[in-house]
Amino acid sequence: MRSNKPQDARNKALSARILPPALSSDLQKALNVDSLKPNPSKPGSLRDSSVPCFPSAFSFRDDITSCPERLDLDRRGLTDVPHLDSAENLRLLNLQHNLVSHLQDLPHLQRLVVLDLYDNRVIDMCGVSSLTSLRVLLLGKNRIQRICDVDGLTKLDVLDLHSNQISQIENVSRLRNLGLLNLSGNRISRVENLQGLSCLTELNLRHNSITTVTDVENLPRLQRLFLSANSISRFDALACLWTCRSLSELSVDGNPVALESCYRQTLLRCCSPHLQLLDMKRVTEEERRTASVSARKEEEKKKESHKQAAHKERRRLAIQNAAQQWDGLKACLELPAQNGSKEDISPEYSPAHSPAQTNGNTQETSPDEPR
Repeated sequence: MRSNKPQDARNKALSARILPPALSSDLQKALNVDSLKPNPSKPGSLRDSSVPCFPSAFSFRDDITSCPERLDLDRRGLTDVPHLDSAENLRLLNLQHNLVSHLQDLPHLQRLVVLDLYDNRVIDMCGVSSLTSLRVLLLGKNRIQRICDVDGLTKLDVLDLHSNQISQIENVSRLRNLGLLNLSGNRISRVENLQGLSCLTELNLRHNSITTVTDVENLPRLQRLFLSANSISRFDALACLWTCRSLSELSVDGNPVALESCYRQTLLRCCSPHLQLLDMKRVTEEERRTASVSARKEEEKKKESHKQAAHKERRRLAIQNAAQQWDGLKACLELPAQNGSKEDISPEYSPAHSPAQTNGNTQETSPDEPR
C-alpha cells in the first residue's frame, strides 16, 4: 500500500498557512481544514497527486459533490479561475501554484470564506469585491501592483499580499475587521494610510524600501510590527511608535538605524513598556531596568538642557532690554544739543540788542567812545 506521509505533510502545511494564528478559533472550527487531507479509499481524488487531472469544470464535479464546502485545485496548470457548477456552498477554495492572471467567475461564490491564490500570475485584484463573506484572502507571490477592489470585504480577517509589486499602502481603510496584513517583499517606501484598521493586530512590512513610518499610532490593537530589512536610517522616522502602547513584538533589524550603538536601548526606552520581543529576541528584565535608568537620565538631561536654554533666553532678553533703554537715554541726551544748534541766537546777544540799550531806553554814548 502506498504511503501518504508526504501528501499528509503537504496538506498539514497548507492548513497551517491558510489559517494563521491570528484567525479566531470559531473560523478554524467552521472550516475544519483537516478534511483537505487525501482520502485513500477514494481512487481518483483530486488530492491524490498520482492520479492525472484535467483543468475543466467536469473534472472538479466529483470533488465538489463529495465535499461541497472545500475544494483543493493547487498545481493544476490553471490559467483562469474555473467556473464551478454547483459550488454555491463552497467555503474554501485553494488555487495555489497555478497560472491564474485575472480573477473572474467569482460572483457566484457568495459563501466563500477562504480564497488561496498563492504563487500565481495575478496582475490585479479586480473581481474580489463580490466575495462579501470572505475572511481570508491569500494573494502572495503574484504580480499585483495596486491594492484595490477590497472596499466591500468588510468581514476580512487576513489579507496576504506578500512578494508582489505594490508601491503604496492604499484602499484598506474600510477593512475594519482586518486582523493581519502582510505586505512584505513589495516596493513600499512609506508606511501610511492605515486609518480605520481598528482591529489590526499584526502588520508585516519586511523587505520593502521603507524610509518613514507614520499612522501606526492610529492602530489601537497593533501587537506585532515587522519592519526588518528596509531603509530606515533615523530614530525620528520611527517616532510614531513611541505612542503605540499596545506593541508586544517589534522587528527593525536589517535597517541602517540598527547599526547605531544605542539602537536596542533607545527602542526599549522609547517604545511600549509591554514590548516582549525586539528583533526576535526576548527583552530581559535587566535590559528593561537599564532602559528605565537611561530614560530617567535622558529626562533629567532634557530638563537641565531646557533650564539652561531658558536661562540663556532670559539673559538675552535682559541684554536686549538694557540696550533698548540705553538707546532711548542716548536719544534723550542728544535731543537738547540738536535743538540748541537749530534755535536763533538769544536776543541778549543779538546785534539789535546792544549794551547801550537797557529796558527799552537808549543810553548816551560816551564822548570817548567812537560813534
